[in-house]
Amino acid sequence: MATMEQQLHMAQQALAAAYSLCPLTPRQYRVLASLAEKDGVSQTAIVAYTGVDRSTVASMVRQMAKRGLVGRHRSREDARANIRLRQLAATP
Repeated sequence: MATMEQQLHMAQQALAAAYSLCPLTPRQYRVLASLAEKDGVSQTAIVAYTGVDRSTVASMVRQMAKRGLVGRHRSREDARANIRLRQLAATP
């Protein structure tokens, strides 16, 4: 029987293998999942929802916008941009 440390190590390896199949990092996934729950929010709100620090969220949003995963839209009430989840077409 494996020790708890060995079981944790095996679980971490399994998780790393699963994430290697996904084109997103775990943090990017958290950002997209938070946008799926509440779309059109500020980066400050994303920081609060995900617990990822502000500078990392800014960098991630910039990278995900370049990939077409999210879009930036100016708020009418605030000059800062709100982040929206892009609707991606399903590929056959």
